[in-house]
Amino acid sequence: MSALAAETCSAESSADVASGVAPATPPVAPPLDLREVRPEDGPAIHARLLTAIPGTLSDLQRWLRRWRWQCLDSPFRGQRPAGWVLVDGEVVVGHIGVVYLPLRVGAARRIGQVVADYVVSPEATARGGFFAGLRLAQAFMAAAEGLVPLATTANDKTGAVLGRYGCRPVEWTRELWRAPATSEQEIRSCLGGASRVVRWLLRAKAGAMLGRAAGGCCRLLGIRPRLPLPAGCRLEILEGPAIQELEALAAMRLSCGATCSIDWSAEYLDWRYARHPEWNDTRVLVLRRFDGRVAGGAVVFCERLEKRCIAFVEELAAPRRSLLSPSTALPGGAEEVATDAGDGEISLVRALLIAALRAAVDLDADYLVATAGRGHYRSLFWELGFESRARNAPALVLPEGIAADPVFQHGMMF
Repeated sequence: MSALAAETCSAESSADVASGVAPATPPVAPPLDLREVRPEDGPAIHARLLTAIPGTLSDLQRWLRRWRWQCLDSPFRGQRPAGWVLVDGEVVVGHIGVVYLPLRVGAARRIGQVVADYVVSPEATARGGFFAGLRLAQAFMAAAEGLVPLATTANDKTGAVLGRYGCRPVEWTRELWRAPATSEQEIRSCLGGASRVVRWLLRAKAGAMLGRAAGGCCRLLGIRPRLPLPAGCRLEILEGPAIQELEALAAMRLSCGATCSIDWSAEYLDWRYARHPEWNDTRVLVLRRFDGRVAGGAVVFCERLEKRCIAFVEELAAPRRSLLSPSTALPGGAEEVATDAGDGEISLVRALLIAALRAAVDLDADYLVATAGRGHYRSLFWELGFESRARNAPALVLPEGIAADPVFQHGMMF
């Protein structure tokens, strides 16, 4: 044996070589298995998510009801997989789930395949490196032929993986907007929503003190500030899914002119809201003309967590003034309401966001949270006193050809 070999071998190895005995080789771990998700995998997937994704519901039975509803029982799934798992023997060490959604891509109806709960354990990464997670992504993309692959709650790692397959993040979806569900915030949004001078006064120290005092008086006397509704409209806040009103709003969404949005078919509305396991925490907001026709609407869902309660603006529907004349009737009886406040779409959205804040207060939520919905709605949140909250990466990742001008509401975040 050479001097170099002797220097670099252990004493035992040197003795083995000298005696002509081959050194023992360490055992090689078997490769991880990849297979489709099964219904009985639910508890193991939940346990894995609890260790890796902050905010995962800790209540197993509640999480399982949600998981079965969104992944296993979606009417748009058909015979497709509900996801894939990496297993080490019988232990789940990686998972990528799928939620199937109906989309409008331009004028075409498509099925979207949404990444959900993408997680790889440190043990799997140690065994398989980056390729362990990539195997899950490869299975997801291989099954996406003829569908629209996308992510709606992406982090930087999910965005990077989907980027390998020609998907691109929509940058403005990095932002979420949050407002406290309090009487003081209600007053701030109602009074300052359309007036730059009032907004400036309310931001000042004296204005903030006055707002707190006014909020306390409102709570004490049981009164609410007047909502700045568009002319000729009244607000209805309906408990539960209110499918008939949602179907009237569905026709309005067709006027948005976006490159990609949820297709609000009757089948989707029934699954998304009527069959949601916590449908009783849903409120449907309808701006209705005095003649009974719908002018705009929104959906608010209250997520009750262990230590706090968050209300989300799930959907928001208002027709675009650029696409309609003030007297143009929409299918299903929906109609734009022209006001003196400027663009009809913006004034409707402003009123709906303030109404959503009122619904959040009534639901005893701590905060109201919303996405921008459309890129040109962002200035409204500043006007109404919402706070910008930045994610570590854009939430929405789409194939490059349709990522230009999507509608992105919290209702499509899975």
